[in-house]
Amino acid sequence: RALMGDASPTSEGRFPLLVKLLDAAEPLSIQVHPDASYVATHPEVRLKTESWYLIDADDDTDIYLDVRPGVTIDDLEAAFGTRAMVDLLATKPAIAGAFHHVPAGLILALGAGCLVAEVQTPSDTTYRMYDWSSEFGRDPRPLHREESLRSARLHPSDAFSLESSTVSRSLIAADHYSMVEHRVGGSVIVSDDGGPVVAMVTEGKGQLGSLDLDRGSTVVIPASATDREVVVERDAVILEITLPV
Repeated sequence: RALMGDASPTSEGRFPLLVKLLDAAEPLSIQVHPDASYVATHPEVRLKTESWYLIDADDDTDIYLDVRPGVTIDDLEAAFGTRAMVDLLATKPAIAGAFHHVPAGLILALGAGCLVAEVQTPSDTTYRMYDWSSEFGRDPRPLHREESLRSARLHPSDAFSLESSTVSRSLIAADHYSMVEHRVGGSVIVSDDGGPVVAMVTEGKGQLGSLDLDRGSTVVIPASATDREVVVERDAVILEITLPV
């Protein structure tokens, strides 16, 4: 109760978020996560919806989100497991400060040279469609043809992207979590809406009580915590992640 307050754990009693830092030195696999319709008929898997906040990216690096206009499931099936998959995907330049919401069912991959803060529902179900094994000398890992093709949603209406900004803003308010990007000097008072808060420093430095926070520092602030002020230096960026209550 002290940790969760009015927020609910998962049905298994787990914390209902995963928060990650992904440092992609090489492209991550082309993959898709199970959507609600697939989960409904496969109780052993869990819905996986996630959001990406680009902390940093090399020049000329792309991310892969969705497929190009006109690409069909039949096209994906014909190219499955081969380099031809890459040419079917839509690309976006990887820009620091940009935000991308990646709902379950959207085909995705991170390009090499991206540093990403990823917030997601607590699921480890990933269906790989292509793993760049020959290009990077990786040991082959299993691919998931049937599961991928049944889970894939082409051009889902709930996927969206936000360009980088120089001001504080709400990034997403969804069923599973909400995210706010704070770009202020001085201090940030994080939410006291009855649930825990996850705060991540993506630029600059800050301090929460006696905790020194550097770039990449991530803290869970329990619902019962009374000290909710993060003191930050000028030009710091903090992501605030909250749960529905």
